[in-house]
Amino acid sequence: MKKLITLLLMSQLTAAQDMVGTAALTRQNGQEDVRLSGVEVQGKSARVSLHTNFRMASVSKQFTAACIILLKNQGKLSYEDPLNLFFPDFKTGGSVRLKHLLTHTSGVQDYESLIPADQQTQVSDANVLKWVSGTDSTYFPPGTRYRYSNSGFCILAQVVEKVSGVSFAAFMKAHILTPLAMDSSFVYEAGKPMPARALGYALRTGKITESDQSITSATKGDGCLYTSLADYKKWITAVTQNRLFNLEEELRLVNFPISKELSYGLGWFNTGDELFHTGSTCGFSNVVWFTLDGRNALVYFSNLADHHRPAVALEKTLEVRKPAVSLEKVLGLTD
Repeated sequence: MKKLITLLLMSQLTAAQDMVGTAALTRQNGQEDVRLSGVEVQGKSARVSLHTNFRMASVSKQFTAACIILLKNQGKLSYEDPLNLFFPDFKTGGSVRLKHLLTHTSGVQDYESLIPADQQTQVSDANVLKWVSGTDSTYFPPGTRYRYSNSGFCILAQVVEKVSGVSFAAFMKAHILTPLAMDSSFVYEAGKPMPARALGYALRTGKITESDQSITSATKGDGCLYTSLADYKKWITAVTQNRLFNLEEELRLVNFPISKELSYGLGWFNTGDELFHTGSTCGFSNVVWFTLDGRNALVYFSNLADHHRPAVALEKTLEVRKPAVSLEKVLGLTD
């Protein structure tokens, strides 16, 4: 059966070898297996490599949260700070605290429902802050329920800018990407060069067509990091070896139980000794999971929308240690 699963997986990963770009890594008890297929851009010759940059979508949230952790550890903010400390005109800002945004328990309005009908340009994090701060209610009392919120992480990016005095992209580069030698990773900024960038695609009426940008694909805090398999491995090392901060200790301060087996905090679904997240956009699909000792991992990036199934299949091939919570279940907890 395991042989059959492996054959089916390889079929999924390679059937569209010259059409869909994928970069996948499994690590079992420290032993790694890397699988690369497809091209970065349709009709071009550059094949996906360890250094191909994929849009992370919601996998970016762990990096946004890391910026907040760093500012907290610098004494510049507290997880308990209410939003009206940073944005006095935020109507519900007295009851919504940073820790609520970091656990998807704020109840703030989904910005997608607030986009004006005549909006022509891509939505920015500043737009999200303006629209959400102008609403006079939350979906529920902050801190009482889990509801996945892209709005919350866009607002966190604005907090980073407000507190640090520099752009979110500049803070990320100076305090995370450069210190960790994630030299080819970047936060998307329209018009700026993007090395080894994979373009996003979608399958429509049986054909793969370009689907790289949408009106909601320029917001930074909720999903605008581009990184590669090579650089993400550096991130796993940083997280598991406490290079920037001790995530396990931080999660003791900011974490919310979704169920008996799974919590969310600081940009991560987690079980205590495992970290998970997924990412979906109009043109990319990503899944990440690893254990806090760094010895077991599954990382999967694809530049095709709604293409998570190979990662779920890859999970089934793990023999040393599988995720305590299935990646398929985690996929159902995001939007």
